[in-house]
Amino acid sequence: GLISLAAVAVPASTRFRNLGGAFLLIGAPWLAFFATWSLPQVGHFSVYSHDDWLTYQVAGHRIYMQGYWLEGGNAVFDFQPFYRWMTGALHLIFGDSSVGEVYWDATCLLIGALLAFYFTRAAAGVRWALAAAGATLATFTLGTPWYFVGRGLSEIAAAGWAFLAIFFLLRGRRGSHAWAVSAAVAAVLMFYTRLNHLLWAVFLIGACLSLRTPATVAALSGAATRARRLPALIFAGGFAAGVLFFVWRTWHYTGVFSLFHGTSLKVNDTGLRPWTLLDGEVWSKVGHSLASLVLMNEPPHFDPRAMVMIAGAIVLVAAIIQLPVARTVPAAVVIIAAGASVSALFAHAHGYPGRFSIHAVPLASALVFTMAASACARPWGREPRWR
Repeated sequence: GLISLAAVAVPASTRFRNLGGAFLLIGAPWLAFFATWSLPQVGHFSVYSHDDWLTYQVAGHRIYMQGYWLEGGNAVFDFQPFYRWMTGALHLIFGDSSVGEVYWDATCLLIGALLAFYFTRAAAGVRWALAAAGATLATFTLGTPWYFVGRGLSEIAAAGWAFLAIFFLLRGRRGSHAWAVSAAVAAVLMFYTRLNHLLWAVFLIGACLSLRTPATVAALSGAATRARRLPALIFAGGFAAGVLFFVWRTWHYTGVFSLFHGTSLKVNDTGLRPWTLLDGEVWSKVGHSLASLVLMNEPPHFDPRAMVMIAGAIVLVAAIIQLPVARTVPAAVVIIAAGASVSALFAHAHGYPGRFSIHAVPLASALVFTMAASACARPWGREPRWR
C-alpha cells in the first residue's frame, strides 16, 4: 500500500487524469499483489478457526448446500447477517479455498481508495487525489486492519457495499433513477452485512450534493436547495424498504417485530439514549468507542500507523465547528464522514482492533489531502476558489 504513493510521481496524460487512470496506476498493482500473495491458497482447503470465521462458513454451507435460503443458518443474527450469503457464494465459485475472500476484500479496499481519489480530485486535483488513494491503501496494509483481508469477517465487505452506494449516488445525483435504485440496494446490503451501519445510510445522501460545495453553512444551504430531490427520495425509500424486510424476517421466525431482536447489540450497546445523556458511565463507553475508531486500536492508544484517521478526525471536527481553515473541504465528504462515526456512539465491540475504522479510512484520507492541498495552494485564513 505504501508503495502506491509512488503513483504521484508518474507522468500521466490528460486522458488518464481520472478514475480510470487511478485504477491503472494504483488499482492494477494492488490487485496483482493480492493475486500473487494468495497463490498458495488456490486449490487448498482452508481450515478456519473455531470462532467467528468458522461460523460464517458453517452458515454459508447451510444456505447453499442445505437450502435454508431465508433462514440463513439462524432465526436471529447474533452474528452479522448477510456475510454468510456472501461467503457461501464465494465458496461456490472458488471451492473450499478462501482465496475468493482475499479477492473480494482486496477489491472492496481498492474501491475505498478510488473513492478517496474521486473526492479529492474534485477539490484538489489529480496529484493530491493519488496521494489520498495511496495513503488509504497504506493505512489498510500497514495499520491494524491488515490482517482482515481474506480472513472471512464482514467489516471489509460492508465497507465495500457502502463505497459502491456512495459511487452510485454520485452518479444518480444527476437525475438517473437507475443509479439511485442501485445505491439503495448497495446501502441495504451494507446494512445487512453490518447492522451497525444503519444510521450511516442516512448520511450517505450527502453524496447527492455537488462535490464543489465547500463545508460552509451558507454554501451547504444553497447547494441543498439546488440538488435534485428525487434521487435522494428514491434512495431513502429503497433503503427503508430493505430495513422493513429485515424486520419482517425477524417477525417471521420469532414472532417479535423488532429490528435488533436477537442481534449482538445486546452485548455491544453503549447505552446512549435520550434519558442517559447525563450518565457518566455511558459517556465513558462512548468515549472509548470513539477513541478506538480514530486510533484504530483496542484498547485505544496512539499508533503512528493511524495518522490518516487521526488527522482526518481533526479536519472533520474543524469543519463541523466551521473553523476557517477547514471550511474549504467538500461538504459532501464532511457529511458522509460524520455519519461514518455515528454508530460508534451506540455500539462497540472490543475484539479485532481496527475493525470499526475500515469504512472511515478513505473519507479521512480525502479530508486530510483536500485540506492539505488548500493550505499549500493559498495562505492560511483565505478560502480558495474552487476549480
